[in-house]
Amino acid sequence: MLRQHQQWLYHIATAPDWDQARQEGEYRTSTRGRTLSEEGFIHASTAAQVLPVANAVYRDEQQDLVLLVLDSSRITAEIRREPVPGWADPFPHIYGPLDVAAVVQAVPLERDAAGGFRWPAGLARRVLYVIACAAPPAADVSRLVSLAQQRGWDVCVLTTPSGRRFTDPPALERQTGHPVRSEYKNPGEPDVLPDPDAVIVAPATVNTINKWAAGICDTLALGILVEAIGKRLPIVALPSTNQAHAAHPVFPENIGKLRSWGVSVLFGAGVHELPEPGADGPGPDRFPWSATLDALDASTAQTGDG
Repeated sequence: MLRQHQQWLYHIATAPDWDQARQEGEYRTSTRGRTLSEEGFIHASTAAQVLPVANAVYRDEQQDLVLLVLDSSRITAEIRREPVPGWADPFPHIYGPLDVAAVVQAVPLERDAAGGFRWPAGLARRVLYVIACAAPPAADVSRLVSLAQQRGWDVCVLTTPSGRRFTDPPALERQTGHPVRSEYKNPGEPDVLPDPDAVIVAPATVNTINKWAAGICDTLALGILVEAIGKRLPIVALPSTNQAHAAHPVFPENIGKLRSWGVSVLFGAGVHELPEPGADGPGPDRFPWSATLDALDASTAQTGDG
């Protein structure tokens, strides 16, 4: 089964167009009913964009469809991420023909019982757990969710019990398609989330960092974090605190412990400025959400995940 990687892009093709491309060695269809020469580029998608595009553009298509998985490192034409009217996130556009060697897999795009499209069963999606703790940036954790989805992650959001008050669980559930969990499940209840391939804890409070380093599992979030170290999953933590809390001797000591166990902790000069006690921290546009994903990309590249 093919694992998903952050460098992969996707394109929906009709089966006849893909058959022709395999014969000719390159693919030149831009989108439904449009050629590369007519459009100027080939439309592509991130993993999160595939099904919305399929259901918006191809729902009444009579020909069989295939989802092409593209390795962007093999695409020789220029790739630009550009806004498209009516869509929230930019789309990748390929400004030139697509060499069939860049297509690492072509899988049938199947429909569900209602006639819409579903994600191909033979194509895995990596699962990212985003754990939000009780700090002001948690109110904007949807920004991290959106950025992660753009990179192809299937995102599940969890919070600490106190952190839940900072978030909007119904909105996050609509955004991710998964329930937002904060508590351990009852005995005998089934798991409602897929197993994680990686974990980001952001914002991470001093309380969570210190308990985590001590191996304490008195919340679901901590239990997952402690277990993730044992499973050797890629983990990134982005603490959010003030200068006084950060100055407590045990805090940097525990950051050092977590780093020695393989956790990428984004803390220190150049990450983000810590406020004085009682002062406002960085606003939503300044909290470095994207840095967590960059660190995760680096971590998964080192471990060979994907």
